[in-house]
Amino acid sequence: MKQVIYISLLCMLVLLSSASTAFAKGSADRISISGPGLTAPIEITDPGILEPFSPWSDAFFDQQRGVLTESPKTGNVYQVTLSLESDVLYAFNYIPGSPGIIYLPGEGDEWYETNISTIMRNGLEGQWLYASREWDDLIGGLLQDQRISDISDLEISASTEGMETASPSIPLSSHTRTKYIPY
Repeated sequence: MKQVIYISLLCMLVLLSSASTAFAKGSADRISISGPGLTAPIEITDPGILEPFSPWSDAFFDQQRGVLTESPKTGNVYQVTLSLESDVLYAFNYIPGSPGIIYLPGEGDEWYETNISTIMRNGLEGQWLYASREWDDLIGGLLQDQRISDISDLEISASTEGMETASPSIPLSSHTRTKYIPY
């Protein structure tokens, strides 16, 4: 009888500790976007903007369109992280466009273990997905604004020396980021 009580208490303790760990994660308090053409990451901290793009929602990709049948061939690839305090909760790559495209890291990719410790997406890991219209409108717009700002800064300094560039025809892999060409 003592053994049954001991096992029951142990099970309850394990359940309670795992529940508190899950609730301790909370929602993201920052979205950071880094990549080609950005002199510093774009940081979004407004709770009203962050709320719909929780790591536990699917709001950043279009569930209805499903996965792409083949990997994209070109584009500027941006690293997106959703963080709580200084801990990354979830990360993925984003190629802006109409529509934009998102890559959820798969097994062996840099952020895979972090992502699946937050949420598993039932086989979408390692896949390219269409971005949601809401994500494209928000992030695509911010990236466009930032590129315009960066280009203005470049024109003021009248120097593009040392700036990273690449041809838009350079192929992408899930691990490759093409570099920004000012236009």
